Order: sequence, then C-alpha cells, then structure tokens
Amino acid sequence: MFNRIKLESLLSTMPVSESLKIRTYIGEADFYFSILKPDFEAIKKGSIVVEIGSGTGLLSMYIASLGHKVYSFEPQSSGFTDMLKMKELINECWEVNVPNVDFINDYYSESYFQESEEIEYFLAVNVIEHIPNYGELIQSVRRKMNSNSIFRIICPNYLIPYEPHFDIPIFLNKNSTFLLLKRKILNSDLSDPLEFWNDLSWPTPSKVRRAVNNSRMSVVFSRQTTKSYLERPFMDDSLKQRKNKLTFVVIKLTSKVLIPVLALVPLTLTPLIDCKVRLNKD
Repeated sequence: MFNRIKLESLLSTMPVSESLKIRTYIGEADFYFSILKPDFEAIKKGSIVVEIGSGTGLLSMYIASLGHKVYSFEPQSSGFTDMLKMKELINECWEVNVPNVDFINDYYSESYFQESEEIEYFLAVNVIEHIPNYGELIQSVRRKMNSNSIFRIICPNYLIPYEPHFDIPIFLNKNSTFLLLKRKILNSDLSDPLEFWNDLSWPTPSKVRRAVNNSRMSVVFSRQTTKSYLERPFMDDSLKQRKNKLTFVVIKLTSKVLIPVLALVPLTLTPLIDCKVRLNKD
C-alpha cells in the first residue's frame, strides 16, 4: 500500500520547489493509472507488462499491485537526473505487499527478457517525444509481441501549437520556435535544456502511424486520454500548481470549449496522442 500520509510527512521537510516537483510526478502517475487501470484489470493476473520510460516507477508499481509482473525501464538520462531520488522516496513510502517490479536502469532492450517470456502489454507514456527515432523503438518492441500483445503509446500531439515540457507556444516548427524562444528554452530549469530540446522528436498522429506501418503493425487511435485531460483542470489541483497562471487559464477555457464537441474533433487534432498498436492479422 502506498502510504500517502508518510509521503506528505517527508515532503514537508523538503524545499517547496522539490516537493512540488515530486507531487507533480505522483499526480501524473495517479492520472494515467486512472486511465489505464481498466486495461490491466482486463488481462489475466500474472501477465508480463513492460513500461518503457517509467520515470519515478510509481505507475509501474500501481500496475504490479494488480497482480502483474512488471519490467520497468528508466535510464538516468539528461533532464531527468533526479528521478532516482524520487523513486527511492516512493519505494520508502510503499508499505506491505510491495509490488513485483523489476526496475531496470537502462533504455528498453530485448536482452533483458528470457526467450520464453510472453509479454502481454507494452506501455510508453510521454516517452516517444524524447526519442529522436522512435520508429526503432517500435520495431524493437514488435519483436517481443505476440498475437495478443498490445503496445499503448500516449504522448503530446505536436500538431497542437504548444510544447508542454518548456511550457511555450510552437511557432510553425521546431527550428523557428527555437529561434524565437531560444532564451526561454536555454534558461529552463532542466539540467541540460539544449540536449533535452534537441532530443525532442515532435510526434504527430501521422508520424506515429507511419512508424507503426513501417513495422508492419496496425494502430488504432483514441480520444480517451484527451477527454480525461480536458476534464482534469476541474478536478486536479496539482495541474494548476504545475502550470503558470496564464497557461492554466488557457487550458481551462480550452477544456470548456472542447469537452462538449470532442467527439467531432478529428483524432489528428486531439492534444494528446493515445493509441494501441497490435501485430497485423495474417
């Protein structure tokens, strides 16, 4: 069980900026688990699940607490050097029946699995936008998929003119945005903002579909995560703390406008890409 009272006690001893960052990551894990939980309740207990880019590892632990074996990949990479500290804090606050998670401090690799292991579910939440050639990752995952496997990908849609990591608008494309907002980007609180920026792959639905098709698989897109995200400003105080005041007001106003008409918005124009990838049926 995740002891939130103990967590709050530990956070109260930390600098405000540090405790806010940890609360943000925990809030993100809570949010995405609420979306993904039905998927993991639908598969057989004891199934093997792989989370790619697991960050603090809390989402992996939530999934494992449902009775699954979880491989959790997270390298200590540029821009996320404090993840290990947060992961240790979360592990300290998980008491009794600690979930069965194999934490791997590395990028995803097939070499960590036994040849006989059949993986039911792959997951990459807010990951592929950090991988310059995410098509190679999709191809690598494909080699461990079977006819029942699912690879769920959730990430920002860069057709929407907003870059969430730097909290800035997008002007036409990546190069022009950097030229216009170079100072703000380089003055970011990230440990190496230039490298972080350079690694961003700016995925769009069409690019993801092309990468999946190139791997000889099929993909189905969904509005589910976007719908939950649009509802979030009215239910999640942590989002308000995370965004600057103007950005939060824009998000809230946008949510009010979009929620009633979301079903009419083309999947290519939803703020978040949410898709399930499967092997093609022969």
